[in-house]
Amino acid sequence: MITQLFDFLGGIFDALSLAAQAWTVGGVAFVLLLSVPLGIPELTRMSLGWIAKGGIALIIAELLSMSAPTIALMNNLGLDLGAVLTADFALWHGCAALSALALAWVASGPAARRPILMVVPVLGLMVAAVMTSHAASRLEGRLFLGASHLIHVFGASVWVGGIPYLIGALSLPIQSSYGPVVRHFSTIAMVSVITLTVAAVGLSIVHINSLAGLVGGEYGALVMVKIALFGCLLLLGLGNFLAGRGLEAYGPQGVARIKVFAEVEVGMACAVLLVAASLGGQPPPIDLPNDLVSPAQMWLRVIPHWPRLIDPPVITEVSWSEVNHNLSGLVVALMGVLALANHTGRANWARHWPLLFIFFAWIVIRTDADAWPLGSCSFFGCGGGDPEVIQHRTLTLLPVGFGIMEWMVRTGRVTRPALVRLFPLFCAVGGALLLTHSHQIGDTRSRYLVEFTHLPMGMFGIMAGWSRWLELRGEGQIKRWAGWFWPVCLIMVGLLLLDYREE
Repeated sequence: MITQLFDFLGGIFDALSLAAQAWTVGGVAFVLLLSVPLGIPELTRMSLGWIAKGGIALIIAELLSMSAPTIALMNNLGLDLGAVLTADFALWHGCAALSALALAWVASGPAARRPILMVVPVLGLMVAAVMTSHAASRLEGRLFLGASHLIHVFGASVWVGGIPYLIGALSLPIQSSYGPVVRHFSTIAMVSVITLTVAAVGLSIVHINSLAGLVGGEYGALVMVKIALFGCLLLLGLGNFLAGRGLEAYGPQGVARIKVFAEVEVGMACAVLLVAASLGGQPPPIDLPNDLVSPAQMWLRVIPHWPRLIDPPVITEVSWSEVNHNLSGLVVALMGVLALANHTGRANWARHWPLLFIFFAWIVIRTDADAWPLGSCSFFGCGGGDPEVIQHRTLTLLPVGFGIMEWMVRTGRVTRPALVRLFPLFCAVGGALLLTHSHQIGDTRSRYLVEFTHLPMGMFGIMAGWSRWLELRGEGQIKRWAGWFWPVCLIMVGLLLLDYREE
C-alpha cells in the first residue's frame, strides 16, 4: 500500500521539483539578464529574496522526489537505506539539493552583491537534471541527448520560471520601468522558446523514433498533450507580447492585462511541468518496440459507440466501470451545454447548471463495488486502501463541494474574489491530476488503452479551468471569448467520458 501510494505521489513530487527548479533558475536568469542590466535595484532585491526562498523549496522538493524510488527499492528489492542512498539517482538528487542550498546562500548572504556567483549552483542543478533523465540511461548518443536535455530544461526554466518575477515586477512602484521590463522579458522568452523547442524536437526524434511510438504508448500520448498545452502557452505569451507593445498607450489597463495573461501562463506551465514529470517516469517508445498499441487497436477503442447508461443483466468489473464513466460523461456534457446557454444571456435559468455536480455523490458510492457502502471493504478499498480507489473517490467527491460553491457564485450568494476563483482552480488542478492517474494493470498495452482517454480529459479540464479564470479576470474580447471556450472544453470532457470503454 505504501509503495503504491508513493508511486502515485512520485509524479507529483517530481513536478514540484521541476517547478521549484524553474522558479530558481528562472529567477537567476531574470536577475542577470534583466533587472541588473536595466539597473532596477528594487527589482533585484525582490528577485534575490524569491530565489533564496525557491532554493529552500527546491531542497525539500528534491528530497521528496527522491523518497518515492527510495521506498520502492527498499520494499520491492529488500535493500537497506544505506545501499539505496549510494545509488546514482540518490547521489544526483543530493547534488541538486546541495546546489539549491548553495543558491539560497548566495542569493541571501553577502555574496548577493555579486549575483554572477549564482551561475555556479545553477550549473550544478542543470547537470543533476541531465543525470536523472532518460538521456543518462542510454548507451548511444548520450552526449547529444544530454546536451539537448540540458538546453531544453534550461530554456523552459528561464521562460516559465521568469513569469512570476515579471508579475512581481509589475506590482512594484516602478511604473516608468514597466515598458522596458516587459520588452526585455519578451525577448528573453522568445529566445528561450526557440532553444527549448529545437532541443525538444531532437529528444523526440531519438526517444519516439516513429509515428507508432507517438500514438501507440503512454510516453507518446504525454508528448502530444505536452505539445497541446505548450501551444496554449505560446498563445498566452503572444497575448502578453502584444499587450507589452502597447503598454504605454494602455497604461494601468495594459499592466492588468499582462498580469492576467501571466497568471494563466503560470498555471498552464505548472500543468506542462506535471506532464514533463510524468514523462520522466515512462520508458521511451524506442525501448518498448513490442509493447506499443497498434493503430487498429487504437481505432477500435476510439470510434464512437453507444454509451452504457444502465447496468447489463450480468454485471462485470468492466461494465461497472463503463457505466460509471458514461453516466458521468452525460452529466458533464449537459453541464457544458447549459453553461453555453447561460453565456448567451438568453437563458438565465441555466445558471443553476453547477447543481448537476451533486450527481457525483452517487458516483462516489458506485466507484468500487467491493468498498463501503456497497461492499465489505473500507471506503477507500480493501487492504487498508487501494490507491486507484482513493484517486477515483477523491476525484469524484471534490466536484460536489466545488459545484455547490460555483452555484452560489452564479446566483450571487458568494462574491469574494478568492471564493469566486475556486471553481476554475478546481478544474485546472483536477485536470492536472488526471494526467498522473494510473490503473494497476500489469499488461502495458491494456493499461494504456484504459488510461489514454484520461490524458485528453485532463488536458481539456486544464484548459477549461484557466479559460474560466481568464473570463473572471479578463476584460473585453478576452473575457467574451474565454466565456465561450471553457464550456466547450467541458463538453469535450463529457463526450470523452461518454465514449469511454475498457474492452
